[in-house]
Amino acid sequence: MKKSFDIVQLYLRRIPLMSTLAIAAAAILGLFYAAFRVGTEGAYVFWALGLAILFPYASMDFLLQKRGDMRSRIFGFFVLLCSCGVSAAGHSHLGLALLFVAPVAYFGNLKLLCIGGIPILIWVAGVPNAEQIQFFLSFPMRMIGAVSSAWVMSLFGFDADSVGTMVYIGGKEIAVTSACSGIEQLEAMLLVGWLGAVWMHKSTLIRLGHFLTILPIILIFNCIRLVATLVGIEIWGDAVLSDNIHTGLGIALIFLIAAAFYGVGRIFPDDPAEGGETAKKEGKAE
Repeated sequence: MKKSFDIVQLYLRRIPLMSTLAIAAAAILGLFYAAFRVGTEGAYVFWALGLAILFPYASMDFLLQKRGDMRSRIFGFFVLLCSCGVSAAGHSHLGLALLFVAPVAYFGNLKLLCIGGIPILIWVAGVPNAEQIQFFLSFPMRMIGAVSSAWVMSLFGFDADSVGTMVYIGGKEIAVTSACSGIEQLEAMLLVGWLGAVWMHKSTLIRLGHFLTILPIILIFNCIRLVATLVGIEIWGDAVLSDNIHTGLGIALIFLIAAAFYGVGRIFPDDPAEGGETAKKEGKAE
């Protein structure tokens, strides 16, 4: 009995308690903002994305890390000073994010800081500013969609041009709105993309590399959708802009992006960890 109690005490001493509490507090704060302060769909998806990033690593092996050395403690104090500095400068959300990162840096190690710091930043900086982030990303995505679709159509002989987020084709002026830019599906697709990368791979680096392909895939297929819409307008008129057709193209786009993302993931090499385990098993078998 005493031996079991001593083992439990040993584990409790090894748990970086402040780091774990910082992650939990940031998650609660992010959920509070999403539920009571922001209340937008994007805010909920940002919170779920932060949780999805942390979840694959939330095992006992992840939590039972030895405490940081002197370098990590110095870095923790440095992050804390940065938090005070940016808060005094008026950047309260960034200061709050750094305040939660500081104990993770102080009590944890590099792995805990890197993995735990990303969802913390999403929860305490991304969630409260979900609408601003969406607005900031919307314009470049609309611009890319307009320019690329007009360029592709001109290659196929259509008289198409773009100015800003406007596409001019056959004397018609068509605006690429937020709904057309793909921004409204971006948060959800980022979440699905990370979950897909986690499901397909075990190495963190390979997961990250696969995940980073989701944005180019979204941009490429959204351009294809815009071109299909513009060609449809030229052939069948404004009926193509009806809600049913527009929504149907959006749903088809999601399935195409998911299929392309899965296909790209198959190109990535096997995880080194899996190869090492296989080699060990083969060595034992011999």
